[in-house]
Amino acid sequence: MTSARSSLLNCEKRVVNPHVQMMRHRLWIIAFTAMGAIAYYVIGALLYLSQQKQWSDGMWNEMTALQIAEQYTHYMQDHVRHFYGFCSYGFVVVIFLAIIMGIEGYAYLHKMQTMDFYESQPLSRGKRFTLIYLNGWKIFASIWGAATLLGVAVGALYGGMNVAVLTEIAVEFVFLCILFFGVYNITIFASTISKNNVVATFLTMIFLAAEAGYRLLAQELMEAYFPTYYKYSYISNAYNMKNWFTSPIANYVTGRMQAVEVQRYNLVTVGRVGLAVKNMMVSEVLALVIGVVFLVLAYIAFCRRPSESVGQGLVYRWMEGVTKIMVAIPLGALTGLIMDAVFSTFYATITALNVFMIILVLVLFCFIVEVICNGSIKAFYKRPWQVAIAVALSFAFFLIYRMDIIGFNRYVPKESEIADVVLIDGSGYQTYFKDDGPYDNVAGYNGFGYGVDRDAYLEEAMHLKDIDAGIQIARIGLAERVKNYHSNASWNGYDATIMFHMKDGSLVARTITIPLDVDEELMNRLVGTDEYRQAVYQLDYLEGKLDEVGMDLNVQYSYGYGSFSLEKNQATVDGLIAAYRKDLRTLNFSKLKNKHTIGEIYFTANGPEHYFDMTYPVFEDFTNTIDYLDSKGCYHTSEVPAELVTQLNIYGEVAADDGKTRYYGDLYYDDSELAAQIAPYLSLYLTHDWASGMDAVSVGVTITGEFEGCEYNAAMGNYQLPIDKLPESVVEDIKNSGNSYTWE
Repeated sequence: MTSARSSLLNCEKRVVNPHVQMMRHRLWIIAFTAMGAIAYYVIGALLYLSQQKQWSDGMWNEMTALQIAEQYTHYMQDHVRHFYGFCSYGFVVVIFLAIIMGIEGYAYLHKMQTMDFYESQPLSRGKRFTLIYLNGWKIFASIWGAATLLGVAVGALYGGMNVAVLTEIAVEFVFLCILFFGVYNITIFASTISKNNVVATFLTMIFLAAEAGYRLLAQELMEAYFPTYYKYSYISNAYNMKNWFTSPIANYVTGRMQAVEVQRYNLVTVGRVGLAVKNMMVSEVLALVIGVVFLVLAYIAFCRRPSESVGQGLVYRWMEGVTKIMVAIPLGALTGLIMDAVFSTFYATITALNVFMIILVLVLFCFIVEVICNGSIKAFYKRPWQVAIAVALSFAFFLIYRMDIIGFNRYVPKESEIADVVLIDGSGYQTYFKDDGPYDNVAGYNGFGYGVDRDAYLEEAMHLKDIDAGIQIARIGLAERVKNYHSNASWNGYDATIMFHMKDGSLVARTITIPLDVDEELMNRLVGTDEYRQAVYQLDYLEGKLDEVGMDLNVQYSYGYGSFSLEKNQATVDGLIAAYRKDLRTLNFSKLKNKHTIGEIYFTANGPEHYFDMTYPVFEDFTNTIDYLDSKGCYHTSEVPAELVTQLNIYGEVAADDGKTRYYGDLYYDDSELAAQIAPYLSLYLTHDWASGMDAVSVGVTITGEFEGCEYNAAMGNYQLPIDKLPESVVEDIKNSGNSYTWE
């Protein structure tokens, strides 16, 4: 009995040892992994850092030796972090390695000879799966870990290493391991349910790209067919979506972008690395969960796989149909989108040619898939019902967007669900500033203020309380935008964005077009409020920053063809802001729509911990501001002195008598009589919220000579002239310019 048991154990050792030994001798995989790691972490780093070092040698010629040393250290630390840390492109190699290791490790499943050999061994499938799986991990982790240490040595060699950089590199190594874990497990699952390596590779690509493909296609369809779709990177861009449910790659990239956002100022501190990690944690946890799920699925599929499943297609026939239909759904929608783009038919109706092309593409796709999976051209006819399902589901997916079946362009939230409203004019005339962004609590961070996109800032800063007015404006704006989109008429109205902060913390945002004849009192209920003015004009922020110690402040008043600088002292600036604030209290939609700007105030400030520049329009009825500027000797009329105009550049459109045809021209004149005729009606064209949609042409003027004690020699292009004040001779010149278009 003992002898028999000993013999069995020896037999198992003889069987297992060769198997383990074979796994340990995956020489080409080991060599390939080592080549990839060394190519990036050593060779690539040496080339990159050497180039940066050479470029930096001439940067600090006028500094002391100590200053140069400090600057060089900071400079190289940033570039070492950039190459090895959260900005590293080593993840591309990791993804490739994970795929080839997963395919190669389980490739024996796809050959009957090797399958028969391994199945004949007295080794459980679970044990075999674990041995192969861990062998791939040993190869990657050991080689990539060693390469990371070499990278640290290279970074130290160039003087670019400190605790923060080392921490970031270590964290990035962990995140790359999580990325490898997810992609590796997905590839193994694809291998275990496939009958050959080619199908396993294609299935891996589908698994890795399916969710991103669907999301990106959905976004493209929304942009194409939803005229009210609000495309804004912080909300709608697929690469900034925080939750990815099948793609470890997408989660890694999302986390990487969030980390880079935190690291934007090249200030390397442990605190900032910690904040970056905190921002990335959701994405990394999701990537881990995805990896675990696919690992469990791969293990189950491996253990239950029929031994005879070698050849063409997938192990289970129903998987072929599901995969084919899942790929066909977006393929048909993409075909429809391409057809519409080619023939420019983005309207409510769908053409017969569009329907025909979608069906044709789907039939051909299903035909090709069946041929690949079954190895026979006749196999297509075995499951024609799947073609019908693919066509039906693809059309359903496409028509949701094409015909707006879900009512996206009509949706306005219920009043009881809304917390407050944001209304943003589409002018986008100014960049806004925030104190320290999201990084004010980071240890060692200097807190430099930074420019914020207008929509990003107002989304956070504006909280309008008249929800009923917001709902009414949304309904009017949505209907107007859809009407314009589905007609050939020229768009006429105020492009705007309306957002609803919901009580559950979510955000509903739509792009709308507000008609020019909108009820002004309705608009004033939002635009004429302190909440609107405080957010848009940001005076409180301006005052707070100008009070900071050490600010190098400059304030200018521009009246179009010239400007004045105000005194650089706090009292003068405070007085100007106080005067502007008084005028601002009366500002509403009615005034913004109908009043002209006569100048602008331009603030710039630089300090040890902050910088910004902000521009404020001055309207013709801003009497407090005008009087204050005049008291400081900084006010000048914006009326154009006709006697100094040496050239006029008139460019714009005029309408024909039929109301459909419009002529456009770009004309130059040096006629002094013409200048005297139109100069009294010229007004500065400075962008501001809710500028009137008045039918006007743009005018550039060249002013040369002395006027009121000032010498001018300038070409100014920011004036406008009402069409009804345009001389008939100029109208005829525009009509005779040969440029026109017609609205049907």
